[in-house]
Amino acid sequence: MSLPNHANMDALPLELKQRICSFLSPKDLKSLRLTCKVSATAAERYFINRFVLFLHPESLATLRKISEHEIFSKYLTTIVYDTSGLCSGVWQTSPSSPLQNPRWVDYRPKTLTLNAHESYAALTTRAMRDAINNFEAAQAEVREQRTRLRELFYYQDSSKAYVTLRAEIQYALKRCLRLRNLVLSSRHPLTVQKAKARILKVAHWNPWWTANRCRPQYGFLDVPALNSLTLFEGRFPILYRINGAQAMAGLKHLRLILPYAASDFSHYDPYCVFENMRQLETLSLGVFNCDITETITALRSNCLRVCLMDFGYVQGDALVDFLLHHAHTLQRLALGLGATDIGWAPVLCSIAGRFPVLEHIQLQSLTSRGNRLHMSRDAGLQAERFVMSGGLMPLIQYTTLESRMGDYSIPGRGFSINRAPRGQLPSGLWPDYENLANVHWDGACLESVDDDKKGDKNVEVVEEHVQTVEETENEEDEEDEGDDEDD
Repeated sequence: MSLPNHANMDALPLELKQRICSFLSPKDLKSLRLTCKVSATAAERYFINRFVLFLHPESLATLRKISEHEIFSKYLTTIVYDTSGLCSGVWQTSPSSPLQNPRWVDYRPKTLTLNAHESYAALTTRAMRDAINNFEAAQAEVREQRTRLRELFYYQDSSKAYVTLRAEIQYALKRCLRLRNLVLSSRHPLTVQKAKARILKVAHWNPWWTANRCRPQYGFLDVPALNSLTLFEGRFPILYRINGAQAMAGLKHLRLILPYAASDFSHYDPYCVFENMRQLETLSLGVFNCDITETITALRSNCLRVCLMDFGYVQGDALVDFLLHHAHTLQRLALGLGATDIGWAPVLCSIAGRFPVLEHIQLQSLTSRGNRLHMSRDAGLQAERFVMSGGLMPLIQYTTLESRMGDYSIPGRGFSINRAPRGQLPSGLWPDYENLANVHWDGACLESVDDDKKGDKNVEVVEEHVQTVEETENEEDEEDEGDDEDD
């Protein structure tokens, strides 16, 4: 039975159109988007909008192809750069190395059969030959992988690789007009970890990798139009005052999580980085065991809506000034793990009832100065209510960490007051990296209430970049050849 001539996709629901678009090539998607607005909506989610970049020649070359591509360059919005790298000597043979030389005892036939003439049977001979072939193939595979690891290590260790990295990212920022979001991370979701192992053609064994191996040159952060920056378990960018005038001047969303690099955060000039962030809307700061006094003193945004801070220490007066400066715009506030020089009672009294638009607040595991006792769960709940609505100052009780371990297992702990359902992330922030960066916080803390970016559009595309780009280029070349033949 043949379909009628007037059959088309117009009558299909949006869900079916999206399923159809998932089987089309990028060139077909481009033609489909031009038919109508509904088709454009269905096809848009299948274009590449995030690229995961590794310090590897093929990965850098792929980013160049996407930047020069007529279609893909229009939809790329985010680059995720992997700051982890190989440790030294991982290709060497050692008892702890997964790349040990294969043992013949694991490949030889288990039994040897003799025939009536007391010679090895033909079956045993074939088994021996197969075992030898398998053993030699295993040896060759180990040698090949060691060679590949050695080449990758020396490539990542060369200064030329970092020059190429910086040049490719700067080139992408110029060519891709919507590229305004950067994620610098050594930890990744499982899907990215698997793709990383496939792209680098090595198994991702954790003992082989170090978080700060592939340090990028941060010159590409001097982009006034940069929309969001996520720095997770990496090195903080050192931007000198000569470049600080324009560094991240238009940044709207900042995620800075340095759980194991406290020393890197402590040796920089915060004023040249934070003093220009006048447009910052959301801030997630996780610098454990660090003093954030200079940071919050430098930061004065005109529209800060969301603020989440895990820290080690802060001066109470500086924290009060910071919070009161943003009181008229702050909608969500979370403070955790830190201590102040004047104690938390004076700080809470100074800010209680001073936030006219505050919707959510969370105070978790705040500590007292000196003895490192943690605020009890009930005291935290009372303090949250006090900050929200003012009134009588509650009695703040501190307990040891061991006595508070049960609080973390209580469901629904996050944002006990006016907890809102999960919304949508601001543009450029990705749910998988948000979940990695904010383990013990309620996810609603960092979500935007007025952003129209759909979360389900964030389709992960890692391994298929090269293949898709090359297929599209081949199709265009074939069409050009066909046109020449017709002429």
